[in-house]
Amino acid sequence: MITFTDEEMHYFMGECAYIAMQNAQYWPKVGAVVVKKGSVVGRGYSGHIDGTRLPLHAERMALDDAGRQAKGAALFTTLEPCTKISQNQLLGSCCDYIAEQGIDTVVFGMLDEHSHGFCPGEGIAKLQSHGIYVVQYAKLNTLMEEKLSKPLTDRTVVRKWVNRR
Repeated sequence: MITFTDEEMHYFMGECAYIAMQNAQYWPKVGAVVVKKGSVVGRGYSGHIDGTRLPLHAERMALDDAGRQAKGAALFTTLEPCTKISQNQLLGSCCDYIAEQGIDTVVFGMLDEHSHGFCPGEGIAKLQSHGIYVVQYAKLNTLMEEKLSKPLTDRTVVRKWVNRR
């Protein structure tokens, strides 16, 4: 179990939030960083698999960016990692991939309350079943407003996304 001070959690989650808002290609805007020995070794955002419209989740992108350095590291992500493979997702669930890569600790910002067929908290339980320490950074929306003058859960965006489903 890797532990972080409040200041460290604020800093690394701020990195995730900034990456999400600057780079994410679809909603929800998710950012993730892999942290090892106090340094960011991998970054990712919700994007697409090269040359397709198929989603590539932020956690997977950050873990791939970190490579072998992911083993024994911590993963920070703005949204609870997914547990299921959707019909338009070729790759496995983020929770399984996180466990396969040997992540020790996951710090997430918000529960995934909008994913179809997914119960909030399911990702936490799955990660814990793999022996991964999981903690929530509950100040994410405050951090987003402070860093970017915009909360991650902008209500107009949420309404548009929910209505599309």
